[in-house]
Amino acid sequence: MYQNSELHLELNTAEIKMNELNSLMHKAELRKSKPQEEMTRDWISAFNTSILTTLNPRTKDRSHELSKLMQSPELASLLVGAQHLADSQGLTMEEATDRLIRTFREMDAIWNQIIIERGLKSIVE
Repeated sequence: MYQNSELHLELNTAEIKMNELNSLMHKAELRKSKPQEEMTRDWISAFNTSILTTLNPRTKDRSHELSKLMQSPELASLLVGAQHLADSQGLTMEEATDRLIRTFREMDAIWNQIIIERGLKSIVE
Protein backbone atom coordinates (compact mmCIF):
# COMPACT_ATOMS: atom_id res chain seq x y z
CA MET A 1 0.00 0.00 0.00
CA TYR A 2 2.89 2.34 0.81
CA GLN A 3 4.43 1.83 -2.63
CA ASN A 4 1.05 2.25 -4.33
CA SER A 5 0.48 5.60 -2.63
CA GLU A 6 4.05 6.64 -3.52
CA LEU A 7 3.46 5.62 -7.14
CA HIS A 8 0.11 7.45 -7.15
CA LEU A 9 1.83 10.59 -5.86
CA GLU A 10 4.57 10.26 -8.50
CA LEU A 11 1.96 9.80 -11.23
CA ASN A 12 0.02 12.86 -10.01
CA THR A 13 3.22 14.91 -9.89
CA ALA A 14 4.20 13.73 -13.38
CA GLU A 15 0.72 14.53 -14.67
CA ILE A 16 0.85 18.05 -13.18
CA LYS A 17 4.26 18.63 -14.77
CA MET A 18 2.99 17.29 -18.08
CA ASN A 19 -0.01 19.65 -17.91
CA GLU A 20 2.33 22.57 -17.16
CA LEU A 21 4.53 21.57 -20.11
CA ASN A 22 1.51 21.25 -22.39
CA SER A 23 0.30 24.69 -21.25
CA LEU A 24 3.70 26.22 -22.01
CA MET A 25 3.79 24.46 -25.37
CA HIS A 26 0.28 25.73 -26.13
CA LYS A 27 1.32 29.31 -25.31
CA ALA A 28 4.38 28.92 -27.50
CA GLU A 29 2.22 27.48 -30.26
CA LEU A 30 -0.03 30.53 -30.18
CA ARG A 31 3.02 32.68 -30.94
CA LYS A 32 4.20 30.44 -33.76
CA SER A 33 2.13 28.64 -36.35
CA LYS A 34 4.56 26.65 -38.47
CA PRO A 35 3.63 23.03 -39.36
CA GLN A 36 7.03 21.77 -38.15
CA GLU A 37 6.36 23.18 -34.68
CA GLU A 38 2.96 21.46 -34.56
CA MET A 39 4.60 18.19 -35.49
CA THR A 40 7.24 18.68 -32.78
CA ARG A 41 4.54 19.43 -30.22
CA ASP A 42 2.68 16.26 -31.20
CA TRP A 43 5.84 14.19 -30.86
CA ILE A 44 6.63 15.72 -27.45
CA SER A 45 3.09 15.03 -26.30
CA ALA A 46 3.31 11.43 -27.54
CA PHE A 47 6.67 11.02 -25.83
CA ASN A 48 5.34 12.38 -22.52
CA THR A 49 2.31 10.11 -22.75
CA SER A 50 4.56 7.10 -23.31
CA ILE A 51 6.66 8.00 -20.29
CA LEU A 52 3.55 8.06 -18.09
CA THR A 53 1.88 4.98 -19.53
CA THR A 54 5.01 2.84 -19.24
CA LEU A 55 5.68 3.99 -15.68
CA ASN A 56 3.19 1.45 -14.31
CA PRO A 57 3.22 -1.71 -16.43
CA ARG A 58 -0.10 -3.24 -17.38
CA THR A 59 -1.33 -5.64 -14.78
CA LYS A 60 -1.59 -9.29 -15.66
CA ASP A 61 -2.60 -12.38 -13.80
CA ARG A 62 0.43 -13.11 -11.70
CA SER A 63 -1.19 -15.67 -9.39
CA HIS A 64 1.06 -18.47 -10.66
CA GLU A 65 4.18 -16.40 -9.96
CA LEU A 66 2.87 -15.50 -6.50
CA SER A 67 2.07 -19.12 -5.71
CA LYS A 68 5.57 -20.18 -6.74
CA LEU A 69 7.12 -17.49 -4.51
CA MET A 70 4.91 -18.50 -1.58
CA GLN A 71 6.37 -22.01 -1.78
CA SER A 72 9.99 -20.89 -2.16
CA PRO A 73 12.79 -21.63 0.29
CA GLU A 74 13.55 -17.89 0.30
CA LEU A 75 10.14 -17.08 1.77
CA ALA A 76 10.50 -19.94 4.25
CA SER A 77 13.80 -18.39 5.40
CA LEU A 78 12.17 -14.99 5.80
CA LEU A 79 9.42 -16.53 7.91
CA VAL A 80 11.98 -18.24 10.13
CA GLY A 81 13.67 -14.85 10.54
CA ALA A 82 10.33 -13.23 11.39
CA GLN A 83 9.66 -15.94 13.96
CA HIS A 84 13.09 -15.35 15.50
CA LEU A 85 12.41 -11.58 15.59
CA ALA A 86 9.05 -12.16 17.27
CA ASP A 87 10.55 -14.50 19.86
CA SER A 88 13.59 -12.35 20.63
CA GLN A 89 11.69 -9.05 20.81
CA GLY A 90 8.45 -10.27 22.36
CA LEU A 91 6.39 -9.35 19.28
CA THR A 92 3.33 -10.91 17.75
CA MET A 93 3.66 -12.70 14.41
CA GLU A 94 1.97 -9.74 12.67
CA GLU A 95 4.24 -7.16 14.34
CA ALA A 96 7.37 -9.11 13.44
CA THR A 97 6.41 -9.63 9.79
CA ASP A 98 5.32 -6.00 9.53
CA ARG A 99 8.66 -4.75 10.88
CA LEU A 100 10.59 -7.09 8.61
CA ILE A 101 8.70 -5.99 5.50
CA ARG A 102 8.90 -2.29 6.41
CA THR A 103 12.66 -2.60 6.90
CA PHE A 104 13.09 -4.15 3.46
CA ARG A 105 10.86 -1.50 1.86
CA GLU A 106 12.78 1.33 3.53
CA MET A 107 16.07 -0.16 2.37
CA ASP A 108 14.70 -0.58 -1.16
CA ALA A 109 13.43 3.01 -1.25
CA ILE A 110 16.80 4.33 -0.04
CA TRP A 111 18.70 2.29 -2.64
CA ASN A 112 16.33 3.42 -5.39
CA GLN A 113 16.90 7.05 -4.37
CA ILE A 114 20.68 6.54 -4.35
CA ILE A 115 20.54 5.01 -7.82
CA ILE A 116 18.39 7.87 -9.13
CA GLU A 117 20.69 10.49 -7.60
CA ARG A 118 23.77 8.82 -9.08
CA GLY A 119 22.06 8.59 -12.45
CA LEU A 120 21.09 12.26 -12.37
CA LYS A 121 24.58 13.23 -11.25
CA SER A 122 26.13 11.31 -14.16
CA ILE A 123 23.74 13.01 -16.59
CA VAL A 124 24.62 16.47 -15.27
CA GLU A 125 28.37 15.84 -15.37
